[in-house]
Amino acid sequence: MDFQKSYYASVRSNRLVNLELTADFLIPNIYDYPFKDSEADGIYMEFLHLLGGGNIHTDFPISFSFRPLNYGLILYTEKGGGRITHSGGALSVTEDTLAFIDCGHTFSLHSFILPWNFKLFFVDGSDLKLYRSLLPGFGEVFRVPEYSFVRNCFHSLLSVPASADVSGILLMHRNLSEILSAVFLAGNTESSAGNKNIPGYLAELHDLLENQYASAFSLEKCEELFHVSRYRLCREFSAAYGMPPVKYLIRRRLDTAKKILLTTDLSIHEISSKVGYDNVNHFINLFKKDTGLTPGAFRQKALAHQPALRSPSR
Repeated sequence: MDFQKSYYASVRSNRLVNLELTADFLIPNIYDYPFKDSEADGIYMEFLHLLGGGNIHTDFPISFSFRPLNYGLILYTEKGGGRITHSGGALSVTEDTLAFIDCGHTFSLHSFILPWNFKLFFVDGSDLKLYRSLLPGFGEVFRVPEYSFVRNCFHSLLSVPASADVSGILLMHRNLSEILSAVFLAGNTESSAGNKNIPGYLAELHDLLENQYASAFSLEKCEELFHVSRYRLCREFSAAYGMPPVKYLIRRRLDTAKKILLTTDLSIHEISSKVGYDNVNHFINLFKKDTGLTPGAFRQKALAHQPALRSPSR
Protein backbone atom coordinates (compact mmCIF):
# COMPACT_ATOMS: atom_id res chain seq x y z
CA MET A 1 0.00 0.00 0.00
CA ASP A 2 1.41 3.41 -0.89
CA PHE A 3 1.94 6.14 1.69
CA GLN A 4 -1.14 8.25 0.94
CA LYS A 5 -3.55 5.31 1.16
CA SER A 6 -2.08 4.00 4.39
CA TYR A 7 -1.85 7.50 5.88
CA TYR A 8 -5.47 8.42 5.20
CA ALA A 9 -6.61 5.01 6.44
CA SER A 10 -4.72 5.41 9.72
CA VAL A 11 -4.79 9.11 10.70
CA ARG A 12 -7.91 10.69 12.15
CA SER A 13 -8.56 14.33 12.99
CA ASN A 14 -10.27 14.67 16.37
CA ARG A 15 -13.02 17.00 15.26
CA LEU A 16 -14.17 18.07 18.71
CA VAL A 17 -10.86 19.90 18.91
CA ASN A 18 -9.96 20.49 15.27
CA LEU A 19 -13.31 21.76 13.99
CA GLU A 20 -12.98 21.43 10.20
CA LEU A 21 -9.36 20.20 9.99
CA THR A 22 -8.56 17.01 8.11
CA ALA A 23 -5.53 14.72 8.11
CA ASP A 24 -4.16 16.76 5.17
CA PHE A 25 -3.12 19.42 7.70
CA LEU A 26 -0.08 17.35 8.72
CA ILE A 27 1.17 16.61 5.20
CA PRO A 28 1.41 19.89 3.25
CA ASN A 29 3.81 18.08 0.88
CA ILE A 30 3.46 14.61 -0.58
CA TYR A 31 6.71 13.35 -2.08
CA ASP A 32 6.65 11.56 -5.39
CA TYR A 33 9.44 9.85 -7.32
CA PRO A 34 9.30 9.93 -11.16
CA PHE A 35 10.97 6.52 -11.50
CA LYS A 36 8.63 4.80 -9.06
CA ASP A 37 7.68 1.24 -10.08
CA SER A 38 10.72 1.11 -12.40
CA GLU A 39 13.82 -1.00 -11.84
CA ALA A 40 15.50 1.99 -10.19
CA ASP A 41 12.75 2.13 -7.59
CA GLY A 42 14.00 -1.03 -5.90
CA ILE A 43 17.48 0.48 -5.56
CA TYR A 44 16.83 4.07 -4.53
CA MET A 45 13.87 3.42 -2.25
CA GLU A 46 16.33 1.61 0.02
CA PHE A 47 17.73 5.02 0.97
CA LEU A 48 16.07 7.02 3.73
CA HIS A 49 13.53 9.26 2.00
CA LEU A 50 10.58 11.53 2.74
CA LEU A 51 6.97 10.46 2.25
CA GLY A 52 5.00 13.47 3.39
CA GLY A 53 5.15 16.48 5.69
CA GLY A 54 6.68 19.93 5.76
CA ASN A 55 6.42 23.22 7.68
CA ILE A 56 3.34 23.42 9.91
CA HIS A 57 1.97 26.34 11.93
CA THR A 58 -1.07 26.47 14.16
CA ASP A 59 -2.35 29.15 16.53
CA PHE A 60 -5.41 27.10 17.52
CA PRO A 61 -5.69 23.70 19.28
CA ILE A 62 -5.18 20.58 17.18
CA SER A 63 -5.45 16.87 17.93
CA PHE A 64 -4.85 13.83 15.71
CA SER A 65 -5.01 10.09 16.37
CA PHE A 66 -2.77 7.55 14.60
CA ARG A 67 -3.28 3.84 14.11
CA PRO A 68 -0.07 1.85 13.44
CA LEU A 69 1.85 2.80 10.28
CA ASN A 70 5.01 1.14 9.02
CA TYR A 71 6.95 4.41 8.91
CA GLY A 72 9.02 6.70 11.09
CA LEU A 73 8.01 10.21 12.14
CA ILE A 74 10.43 13.10 12.73
CA LEU A 75 9.09 16.22 14.45
CA TYR A 76 11.16 19.34 15.16
CA THR A 77 9.54 22.13 17.17
CA GLU A 78 10.77 25.69 16.56
CA LYS A 79 8.24 27.52 18.72
CA GLY A 80 5.45 26.53 21.08
CA GLY A 81 4.94 22.86 21.78
CA GLY A 82 2.83 19.75 21.80
CA ARG A 83 2.48 16.30 23.34
CA ILE A 84 2.60 12.84 21.83
CA THR A 85 0.64 10.34 23.92
CA HIS A 86 0.58 6.55 23.67
CA SER A 87 -0.25 3.58 25.87
CA GLY A 88 3.16 3.72 27.56
CA GLY A 89 3.04 7.40 28.51
CA ALA A 90 3.71 10.73 26.82
CA LEU A 91 6.49 12.74 25.19
CA SER A 92 6.67 16.55 25.34
CA VAL A 93 7.83 18.24 22.13
CA THR A 94 8.63 21.81 23.11
CA GLU A 95 10.73 24.59 21.61
CA ASP A 96 14.06 23.43 20.15
CA THR A 97 13.36 19.73 20.61
CA LEU A 98 13.53 16.97 18.03
CA ALA A 99 11.45 13.80 18.31
CA PHE A 100 11.77 10.53 16.42
CA ILE A 101 8.67 8.32 16.68
CA ASP A 102 8.08 4.72 15.66
CA CYS A 103 4.71 4.92 13.91
CA GLY A 104 4.23 1.17 14.38
CA HIS A 105 2.35 2.08 17.60
CA THR A 106 -1.03 3.66 18.23
CA PHE A 107 -0.54 7.24 19.40
CA SER A 108 -2.02 10.74 19.43
CA LEU A 109 -0.56 14.16 18.65
CA HIS A 110 -1.90 17.24 20.46
CA SER A 111 -0.97 20.92 20.56
CA PHE A 112 0.07 22.13 24.00
CA ILE A 113 1.69 25.59 23.76
CA LEU A 114 0.33 27.97 21.10
CA PRO A 115 1.27 29.18 18.60
CA TRP A 116 3.04 25.98 17.59
CA ASN A 117 5.53 26.06 14.69
CA PHE A 118 7.04 22.71 13.78
CA LYS A 119 8.48 20.63 10.97
CA LEU A 120 7.04 17.14 10.58
CA PHE A 121 8.13 14.40 8.18
CA PHE A 122 7.08 10.80 7.63
CA VAL A 123 10.12 8.76 6.63
CA ASP A 124 10.81 5.38 5.05
CA GLY A 125 13.80 3.42 3.73
CA SER A 126 15.80 0.31 4.48
CA ASP A 127 17.90 1.96 7.21
CA LEU A 128 14.75 2.97 9.06
CA LYS A 129 14.50 -0.55 10.52
CA LEU A 130 17.87 -0.08 12.19
CA TYR A 131 16.96 3.27 13.72
CA ARG A 132 13.60 1.95 14.92
CA SER A 133 15.36 -0.99 16.58
CA LEU A 134 17.55 1.47 18.54
CA LEU A 135 14.57 3.19 20.14
CA PRO A 136 14.23 2.36 23.83
CA GLY A 137 10.48 2.31 23.39
CA PHE A 138 7.90 4.29 21.46
CA GLY A 139 10.07 7.32 20.68
CA GLU A 140 13.01 9.52 21.60
CA VAL A 141 13.24 13.29 22.16
CA PHE A 142 16.37 15.40 22.45
CA ARG A 143 17.04 19.10 22.81
CA VAL A 144 18.67 20.72 19.77
CA PRO A 145 21.66 22.92 20.77
CA GLU A 146 21.64 26.51 19.53
CA TYR A 147 24.33 25.97 16.90
CA SER A 148 23.47 22.40 15.94
CA PHE A 149 23.85 21.28 12.32
CA VAL A 150 20.42 19.65 12.68
CA ARG A 151 18.74 22.94 11.82
CA ASN A 152 20.64 23.09 8.53
CA CYS A 153 19.59 19.51 7.79
CA PHE A 154 15.93 20.49 8.04
CA HIS A 155 16.43 23.54 5.81
CA SER A 156 18.13 21.27 3.29
CA LEU A 157 15.25 18.77 3.39
CA LEU A 158 12.73 21.53 2.73
CA SER A 159 14.70 22.56 -0.36
CA VAL A 160 14.08 19.19 -2.03
CA PRO A 161 11.14 19.41 -4.49
CA ALA A 162 8.10 17.22 -3.86
CA SER A 163 8.86 15.40 -7.11
CA ALA A 164 12.38 14.27 -6.23
CA ASP A 165 14.96 12.82 -8.59
CA VAL A 166 17.91 10.63 -7.63
CA SER A 167 19.92 13.65 -6.44
CA GLY A 168 17.01 14.65 -4.24
CA ILE A 169 16.86 11.18 -2.68
CA LEU A 170 20.57 11.21 -1.95
CA LEU A 171 20.19 14.64 -0.33
CA MET A 172 17.29 13.32 1.74
CA HIS A 173 19.26 10.26 2.81
CA ARG A 174 22.27 12.28 3.89
CA ASN A 175 20.26 14.76 5.95
CA LEU A 176 17.92 12.18 7.47
CA SER A 177 20.92 10.06 8.49
CA GLU A 178 22.49 13.11 10.14
CA ILE A 179 19.26 13.94 11.98
CA LEU A 180 18.56 10.43 13.24
CA SER A 181 22.18 9.85 14.21
CA ALA A 182 22.06 13.08 16.24
CA VAL A 183 19.01 11.79 18.13
CA PHE A 184 20.69 8.56 19.21
CA LEU A 185 24.13 10.03 19.81
CA ALA A 186 22.54 12.61 22.11
CA GLY A 187 20.71 9.85 23.95
CA ASN A 188 23.87 7.80 24.38
CA THR A 189 25.87 10.84 25.53
CA GLU A 190 23.23 11.70 28.13
CA SER A 191 23.14 8.09 29.29
CA SER A 192 26.91 7.93 29.55
CA ALA A 193 26.98 11.26 31.31
CA GLY A 194 24.47 9.99 33.84
CA ASN A 195 26.47 6.82 34.44
CA LYS A 196 29.73 8.71 34.91
CA ASN A 197 28.22 11.58 36.93
CA ILE A 198 29.75 14.07 34.52
CA PRO A 199 29.56 17.62 35.94
CA GLY A 200 27.39 20.10 34.08
CA TYR A 201 30.35 22.28 33.07
CA LEU A 202 32.00 19.31 31.32
CA ALA A 203 28.80 18.48 29.43
CA GLU A 204 28.54 22.16 28.44
CA LEU A 205 32.15 22.19 27.26
CA HIS A 206 31.51 19.01 25.25
CA ASP A 207 28.45 20.60 23.63
CA LEU A 208 30.51 23.71 22.84
CA LEU A 209 33.19 21.66 21.08
CA GLU A 210 30.63 19.60 19.18
CA ASN A 211 28.48 22.42 17.89
CA GLN A 212 30.68 25.54 17.85
CA TYR A 213 33.88 23.87 16.65
CA ALA A 214 34.53 26.59 14.03
CA SER A 215 34.65 29.35 16.66
CA ALA A 216 37.85 30.55 18.31
CA PHE A 217 38.71 28.42 21.32
CA SER A 218 41.05 28.81 24.26
CA LEU A 219 41.38 27.08 27.60
CA GLU A 220 41.86 30.49 29.22
CA LYS A 221 38.35 31.54 28.15
CA CYS A 222 36.99 28.23 29.43
CA GLU A 223 38.55 28.94 32.82
CA GLU A 224 36.66 32.24 32.97
CA LEU A 225 33.43 30.74 31.67
CA PHE A 226 33.27 27.71 33.98
CA HIS A 227 35.33 29.02 36.93
CA VAL A 228 37.43 25.86 36.82
CA SER A 229 41.18 25.73 36.20
CA ARG A 230 42.32 24.63 32.76
CA TYR A 231 44.33 21.79 34.30
CA ARG A 232 41.28 20.40 36.04
CA LEU A 233 39.17 20.87 32.90
CA CYS A 234 41.69 18.91 30.80
CA ARG A 235 42.03 16.14 33.37
CA GLU A 236 38.30 15.70 33.94
CA PHE A 237 37.35 16.08 30.27
CA SER A 238 39.88 13.39 29.32
CA ALA A 239 38.44 11.04 31.93
CA ALA A 240 34.89 11.64 30.69
CA TYR A 241 35.39 11.75 26.91
CA GLY A 242 38.65 9.90 26.29
CA MET A 243 40.86 12.83 25.23
CA PRO A 244 41.65 16.40 26.31
CA PRO A 245 39.50 19.30 24.99
CA VAL A 246 41.98 20.63 22.43
CA LYS A 247 42.55 17.18 20.93
CA TYR A 248 38.79 16.59 20.89
CA LEU A 249 38.31 19.90 19.05
CA ILE A 250 40.93 19.00 16.44
CA ARG A 251 39.24 15.62 15.89
CA ARG A 252 35.83 17.31 15.45
CA ARG A 253 37.22 19.86 12.98
CA LEU A 254 39.10 17.28 10.90
CA ASP A 255 36.13 14.92 10.75
CA THR A 256 33.99 17.80 9.49
CA ALA A 257 36.68 18.80 6.97
CA LYS A 258 36.74 15.25 5.56
CA LYS A 259 32.98 15.33 5.09
CA ILE A 260 33.15 18.71 3.31
CA LEU A 261 36.01 17.50 1.09
CA LEU A 262 33.95 14.53 -0.08
CA THR A 263 30.63 16.30 -0.55
CA THR A 264 31.52 19.74 -1.97
CA ASP A 265 33.94 21.37 -4.38
CA LEU A 266 35.02 24.06 -1.89
CA SER A 267 38.70 24.98 -2.02
CA ILE A 268 41.12 23.83 0.68
CA HIS A 269 41.40 27.43 1.89
CA GLU A 270 37.59 27.71 2.17
CA ILE A 271 37.32 24.43 4.04
CA SER A 272 40.12 25.43 6.41
CA SER A 273 38.26 28.62 7.31
CA LYS A 274 34.92 26.82 7.54
CA VAL A 275 36.16 24.42 10.23
CA GLY A 276 37.93 27.09 12.27
CA TYR A 277 41.48 27.41 10.91
CA ASP A 278 42.47 30.80 9.49
CA ASN A 279 46.00 29.51 8.82
CA VAL A 280 45.57 27.07 5.93
CA ASN A 281 49.11 25.70 6.30
CA HIS A 282 48.40 24.79 9.92
CA PHE A 283 45.19 23.05 8.78
CA ILE A 284 47.05 21.11 6.06
CA ASN A 285 49.73 19.99 8.53
CA LEU A 286 47.14 18.79 11.05
CA PHE A 287 45.19 16.99 8.32
CA LYS A 288 48.31 15.24 7.00
CA LYS A 289 49.36 14.21 10.49
CA ASP A 290 45.94 12.64 11.00
CA THR A 291 45.47 10.91 7.61
CA GLY A 292 48.94 10.71 6.07
CA LEU A 293 47.59 12.76 3.14
CA THR A 294 47.12 16.43 2.39
CA PRO A 295 43.46 17.50 2.05
CA GLY A 296 43.86 17.72 -1.75
CA ALA A 297 45.37 14.23 -2.00
CA PHE A 298 42.66 12.88 0.32
CA ARG A 299 39.95 14.27 -1.97
CA GLN A 300 41.65 12.98 -5.15
CA LYS A 301 42.04 9.50 -3.71
CA ALA A 302 38.40 9.38 -2.67
CA LEU A 303 37.18 10.65 -6.06
CA ALA A 304 39.32 8.08 -7.85
CA HIS A 305 37.42 5.32 -6.07
CA GLN A 306 33.93 6.76 -6.56
CA PRO A 307 33.17 5.13 -9.95
CA ALA A 308 33.83 1.71 -8.46
CA LEU A 309 31.66 2.51 -5.47
CA ARG A 310 28.80 3.66 -7.68
CA SER A 311 28.83 0.66 -10.02
CA PRO A 312 25.95 -1.68 -9.18
CA SER A 313 26.98 -5.20 -8.26
CA ARG A 314 25.52 -8.00 -10.28
